[in-house]
Amino acid sequence: MTPEAPRPVPARRGFSLHYRNTQLLSKIDPLHQAERIVASLDSRPQNLYFCPSPLLGYGLEQLLARTHSSSAILCVESDPQLHKLSREALLPLLDANPSRIALAPPDITTPEEILAFLESIWPPRRFRRVISLKTNRGWSLDSARYTALEETVRTHIYQAWQNTITLLRLGQRYTSNLIRNLPLISVVPALSSTAVGTRDILALGAGPGLDALLDQLQAEHPAFGDPTKRHFSIFCVDTALRPLLERGIRPDAVLALEAQYWNLLDFIGTGTLPLILDLASHYATWRVCTKDTPPLTAAPQALVSTQWAPLQLFTRLEGAGLLPSKIPPLGSVGLSLVQLALTLTRGRVIIAGLDFAFSADSFHAKGTSHGLMHESSTNRLTSLFRAERAFRQGVHHHPDKNGFPILSDPALEGYRNLFKSHFAHENRILDAGEKGLDLGIPRVSGHEAGAILFEEKNFYTDSFLCAQESGRPVRPKAAWDTIHSFILTEQRALEDLRDILTGQRALKQDELVAHIDALDYLWAHFAEYQGTRSSAELASDQSFLKRLRAGIDRNLKDWMIAARSLEALKPVANGE
Repeated sequence: MTPEAPRPVPARRGFSLHYRNTQLLSKIDPLHQAERIVASLDSRPQNLYFCPSPLLGYGLEQLLARTHSSSAILCVESDPQLHKLSREALLPLLDANPSRIALAPPDITTPEEILAFLESIWPPRRFRRVISLKTNRGWSLDSARYTALEETVRTHIYQAWQNTITLLRLGQRYTSNLIRNLPLISVVPALSSTAVGTRDILALGAGPGLDALLDQLQAEHPAFGDPTKRHFSIFCVDTALRPLLERGIRPDAVLALEAQYWNLLDFIGTGTLPLILDLASHYATWRVCTKDTPPLTAAPQALVSTQWAPLQLFTRLEGAGLLPSKIPPLGSVGLSLVQLALTLTRGRVIIAGLDFAFSADSFHAKGTSHGLMHESSTNRLTSLFRAERAFRQGVHHHPDKNGFPILSDPALEGYRNLFKSHFAHENRILDAGEKGLDLGIPRVSGHEAGAILFEEKNFYTDSFLCAQESGRPVRPKAAWDTIHSFILTEQRALEDLRDILTGQRALKQDELVAHIDALDYLWAHFAEYQGTRSSAELASDQSFLKRLRAGIDRNLKDWMIAARSLEALKPVANGE
């Protein structure tokens, strides 16, 4: 039954409103109530004010007047009749301030929809924080939905800035790795989207809590380390590889995601591995893992790609049929591992070692390369206790899953919060870790995890990584010639841009703008240009063009190295 239409009733100042048995606006002075709330709000620049159920819009004009032009108001109303009322009341403000206030459509109900609407109006990284704006009781009619949408927007903005910081620091490294890893597409298959099994997956991070679970599972289940006797798969992050191998446990898949060189220590001396390799991971990772072993007869391997920024390079790779399976940029190898596990099975995913916390003397599981390096450097003047890490700025005590104090820092807390928001809707994840921060998912003990993993059940025996053909991975679909042509085209584009910027070719503004647009990986990491200026504006900025020129030679070198690497892989790619 459709509720009676809301009817505003005159009050001392403004109008009162009663709807669905709830007094939504004050009977006495609703204007004063809204103005008092607005006057107390944070007024720093780049705020996004999330206003659930704006009703008659009281206080919003005052808020626009007292806040910086970089701030804006996002109004959300889920009730169709109240939305119609708000639309009529806010129309003058919406027309006069299209870049500072927006009213979302009433049918927006999911996180994906609210984010799509947000991005359709304001550019990325426009806002630094989300401020809750509740000037009436309208939000109480659908409080759960409004709370979920607000948290989605807040997490999205937080993650966008985290990604920006990462891009500033590592954007050039990501691009260089991607270019130099492209030849692998000719010999390593993309992660199969069809090899989805029903077996459970044990997904392991490298946190200190990993040790207790592994010790218990090995003690209670002697077959734990034998891949031929277990009815589940073990996936691990690269840093957790050595703790597993030292216990005689060979994982079914290792995820390599680290763009910098130090995680190469996790693979040295381990032999061939069932590897899931991100194209942005360090370019030497695959070489270390396949040294002296023909790649097509080695352990199953697969490529994935993390799109760390919306680059035209990814669009061109996808158009050429060269882009491997995509995984979302979650910032943490542990989160990416869980996402992959959920994608590759319809069974349960049991996690451990994703602690997002540490103790004063334990930062990783025993046997990791990081831990071994520290232990080998200790002497009578250097202890195992690392005060510089345990007591650095930003580290705080938090209660762990059992209420005992444990240390964490803002970065790890951010990853934990992202885990909770990203996987909150998943009902197939179980947390078997005894330590670390609470992840907001059901928990099981080590004994219960073992009982679940070793129960008899049907499962697919196909490789999770790629289709098999007589015990060997099938040949990648991407032809060697296609990759070669792509590399040469990218080289020519960079050389054309270099000739324009150095004056060797006549400057045509349209051509320069087109090159800036297409070669955005040259400048995506520039802090001052993130989502705020068009390519046409950038083409007139001399400072920008000088910095652009400085990066061309470095990327040209990467493309030339990629061309040589591809030539070296030609016999393997052709099956010779």
